[in-house]
Amino acid sequence: IGSCSPSLFTKRVRATRSLDTVELVGVEPLCAMIDECDRRIAELEKALITLAESEPVVRLLMSAPGVSMISAVSFVSVVDEAKRFNNAHQLESYLGLVPSEFSTGDGRTLGRISKAGNPYLRSVLVQAAWALMMHGPATDPLRCWAGAVAKRRTKKVAAIALARRLAGTLWAMWRDGTFYDAQALGQPRDKRLPERQALLQKEADRTRKSKLRRYGGLRRADASADLLAAALLAA
Repeated sequence: IGSCSPSLFTKRVRATRSLDTVELVGVEPLCAMIDECDRRIAELEKALITLAESEPVVRLLMSAPGVSMISAVSFVSVVDEAKRFNNAHQLESYLGLVPSEFSTGDGRTLGRISKAGNPYLRSVLVQAAWALMMHGPATDPLRCWAGAVAKRRTKKVAAIALARRLAGTLWAMWRDGTFYDAQALGQPRDKRLPERQALLQKEADRTRKSKLRRYGGLRRADASADLLAAALLAA
């Protein structure tokens, strides 16, 4: 049968000559189940794309490199309101992306990330970090920073660190209502140029459309789990 999409897979199974009549009768309910799941995933995909186009915060967050529709929708669904947190570190701690601490009177010891909070959003942010590290703009400051961390440590450590910083960046964009601006990253809000937002919005619209087109040609077998989880979070 080979590697193929779910809809093509069921057609190939039904057309195969290596199965006799009894075996085909046995696998037909499974093929029907795959067809129904594929149809429902397609409906869910369209609903999420409509949400991404209509929700202003999702449009903002998708302007960041590495942040897909799934990442943006999941972030908004879990965080709920940017004003819930006083600063980026509070959000990063809430998502379990900060180091765990084992301290005594003799000293302070930091361990692996605490993994507190929502595990799905944490994994989505890590995947977004990997996407940024591998496919983001070569001159992007976040990618350059993660590359420097990877040289000192490992790529895995760099991806976790970048996921933490990406969470803080998305929170700040949401708080300020601004599109991603690589030039202003890390600068105080009062030193950012408001007139750049019009240019950034045009660029963000092009980037978002490109990211949404990716779901049109995506193999649903690969996207189904992410789409379902994002829909449940958005409900």
